[in-house]
Amino acid sequence: MQTGAAVAQNSLYQDVKANEVGDIITVVLSEDISGSSSSDATNTSNAAAGAGGSASGNFLPFKPTFGSDVEVNYDSDQRAQASQGQLLQGYMSVRIKDRTPQGDFVIQGSRKTKINGEVHKMNLEGLVRPKDIDSRNRVFSFRVANAKIDYENEGGLKSATKKRGLLKRIALTGVGIIIGAAAILKASN
Repeated sequence: MQTGAAVAQNSLYQDVKANEVGDIITVVLSEDISGSSSSDATNTSNAAAGAGGSASGNFLPFKPTFGSDVEVNYDSDQRAQASQGQLLQGYMSVRIKDRTPQGDFVIQGSRKTKINGEVHKMNLEGLVRPKDIDSRNRVFSFRVANAKIDYENEGGLKSATKKRGLLKRIALTGVGIIIGAAAILKASN
């Protein structure tokens, strides 16, 4: 017995579209998310103080005078801006896991690739309406309801940079200790 997709492949009048549990759909990943925020704060305070005085008498050949004047100005202008953007593009195949009572497909899939020491892991799950699946058996990721898209990148350039930074700090600390010890020894001689 042939499934719906197998029959459609042999038919001249029907598109090859996933329509049963176990069928595979290609999700076209097209996620472009960005956001920004900013805040401004200004704080100003001024304070001034002054004092003066004099002393006189017959026992001193001069007349001492003392005085003091202080002025403090404090200005603070703080600005904070943050922006973040994420772009995820590509293709991922998922399987129809179940069908809801309304007829929507519950989809789920995962993908793991390793390229030059970098491991890329992606998991995707959500709901797809059958009418959102095109004639090439694809659906855009922004058409996936309740989408949960997890993407992780392990290893590669980011971790290598972190390791080099740590080794550099250790080396510079060691050189600093050696130079400090040499200076102390020279001063003691």
